[in-house]
Amino acid sequence: MKKLCLPLALIVLLTLTNIGVSVAKAQMVFKGRVVNVYPPNTTSTSIPKGLVILLHGYGGTGKQIDNYLQFKSLAKQAGLIYATVEGTKDGSGKQFWAATSSCCNFTKKKIDEVSYFRDLIEELQKEYAIDPLRIFITGHSNGGFMAHSLACSLSPVVAGIISIAGEQFKNPDDCRPESLVNILQIQGTADLTVAYAGGSLGLAPFPGAEETLKTWATKNGCDLSKFTTREIPSLVYAKTVTPSLAKSYGGCPTGGSVELWAIPRAGHIPNFNLQAQRQIAYWLQTHPKIDETLTKFNTRDD
Repeated sequence: MKKLCLPLALIVLLTLTNIGVSVAKAQMVFKGRVVNVYPPNTTSTSIPKGLVILLHGYGGTGKQIDNYLQFKSLAKQAGLIYATVEGTKDGSGKQFWAATSSCCNFTKKKIDEVSYFRDLIEELQKEYAIDPLRIFITGHSNGGFMAHSLACSLSPVVAGIISIAGEQFKNPDDCRPESLVNILQIQGTADLTVAYAGGSLGLAPFPGAEETLKTWATKNGCDLSKFTTREIPSLVYAKTVTPSLAKSYGGCPTGGSVELWAIPRAGHIPNFNLQAQRQIAYWLQTHPKIDETLTKFNTRDD
């Protein structure tokens, strides 16, 4: 396979996490983009760990999404390797992902995001002991749209995605997964940027959060007649504590669960509390890809 990236050069830096534990951060430049990798805080490097790739929103950075989700603490809870990636800069210098027709390649640059992430995951698998059944994508806003896009295009390797305020393709036919992917959508019902009910960001329309959920339930073969809503503890800090709502479809096959955590009155950037962190960590621990849906990842002709 011919690679289009710079030689991998790791620069090991010692940092202190927000929970007071030192952790090694490995930085590399892969195909012109900076990638920071955070191995789990453990003395064992040979035991395979799950991998989570964090994707920032439009105009954001890897550091911002890491700080927003407090992922150092979260990854420690779940025993995960995680990595932040920097997007491509547009004409105004803002970083973005060419995710779907809705978001957020406003200058219509030619970018092959799928090939980039396919090769990045393959590179990380060479460098670290990664459990092939526990590879996840987590993104906010534009990064959430990208997470959905990668779930559609890299379904043989992605175990699941967590999309925070980012949606599916408006046309379900634009998403053609080859295998099951676990889906967790998280969104505030008062989101004024990526509306909970759907809308447009100036490019093409995007579906709402519940429409996104239904699209995935259909693709994963869930029972659409078994749609439930239940109250769960609030996922955000707020003066008035209101339960969040877990919406899901029943009858989903193992490895293809589909769930939405709707947060009443929360906006585009929910102020997640410790309960949300615990719930996200638990979801990542309990939603691996099943063996039957795993196909060989690097069998390509390029």
